[in-house]
Amino acid sequence: MGILYSLDIEPESFGKDVIVVGAQPFERPTRQNAFALSLSEDDNFNDRKGLGIIPFKHDKESESILFDMFYRSKKLFPDDMLVDVVSQINEINEISCGAVSFCKTVYYSNVSDNDWEKYLKQTGLSIVPETTIRFDEEKLNIQYKFWCNYGRDRLMRRTQCHLVTSFKFDNF
Repeated sequence: MGILYSLDIEPESFGKDVIVVGAQPFERPTRQNAFALSLSEDDNFNDRKGLGIIPFKHDKESESILFDMFYRSKKLFPDDMLVDVVSQINEINEISCGAVSFCKTVYYSNVSDNDWEKYLKQTGLSIVPETTIRFDEEKLNIQYKFWCNYGRDRLMRRTQCHLVTSFKFDNF
């Protein structure tokens, strides 16, 4: 027996315990429907408010129906034009100084420089002044146009709706 979960999420949860998977200014994350839910050790996912449970048989026919319901997984994870760049990044095992600095500033600002250095050594990555990986300019332009025309607004609507719903009018 398999279970497909659906979760009705309160808009104010976004940015707190609901995070968009792979949020970035490219096409796939703005079109995908994948989110991560932060739970503490004491939380029980099955007790979550708004949780829907859809049991299904683990057989070829049932799985095929579910797969087709999500447009053969394209609804959840659409094709990504930049997949070749991701493959290159995974193969070369290097990262630029700028990327390391950005990552530390944005995501690990509370980590000491000493612990950060230890962590970087554990990754086995080579830190280089500039990475050899380059985006295909044509693909990058397509992605940028998509982001400007569609992605930015959709991502903001999907992740920032809590700003609108939590605004109080009694401050006027």
